[in-house]
Amino acid sequence: MEMQPIIRDDIINNMFLRCFLFALVLFCVCTPPPPRTSAITAYASSVLYQQRSFSGASLSGQSVLVLPICTKTGLDTNASLSPQRISKLLLAARGDVEPVTKEEFETRYSARHDTASLAAFYRLLFAGNMVALANSDSVWKEMKTEYCLAVRINHALTIKGFNNIVTRRMVLETELWNVDSAEAVLRIQVQASAQGEKITDAEFIRSALGAAFEKLPVFAPSTNEQNW
Repeated sequence: MEMQPIIRDDIINNMFLRCFLFALVLFCVCTPPPPRTSAITAYASSVLYQQRSFSGASLSGQSVLVLPICTKTGLDTNASLSPQRISKLLLAARGDVEPVTKEEFETRYSARHDTASLAAFYRLLFAGNMVALANSDSVWKEMKTEYCLAVRINHALTIKGFNNIVTRRMVLETELWNVDSAEAVLRIQVQASAQGEKITDAEFIRSALGAAFEKLPVFAPSTNEQNW
């Protein structure tokens, strides 16, 4: 008669253990995975060159041919880095310019010239060959804009560490060319870094472009007022 309470206690303990294990498994299944590591970013932009005669007023009301980002193999065709996306970033910094995308220019150029020469011009933009670019008269004449915006990624590196944290580093250069004189009037460099997974490559590059456009000279119109 004295064994019955012990048997009941064993049964209760077993039932309690099974319920606890079931609840633990249910918690593990239903709990969402931990969020990705937040990105820590840094964008250091600087003006490497600015022509003495070029100012904020030089850009006001002018048309700017916006090209895709230049790479070793040509222009980047990623939709998330399209000239339309770049134009929006440009307008956010200088709403008084008129962005023009490359389709109209390329259609006009291809009607008179071969596409191989245009591809060669884009490679020169990536290489930064100033002399050869200045001598590319046929290309500049078909742009029909006051300025041309060229962006290239000089260096880019992605590292995934032992702790699975992704680190990105990049050097991006943005150039503004005077189409009529075929001269670079402004060159801006951005040294960018990002650590964490909550940022894509496209977001990383767009943020670097935004930092570059913040260095564009601002236009402050005069009021032409005089004290009298």
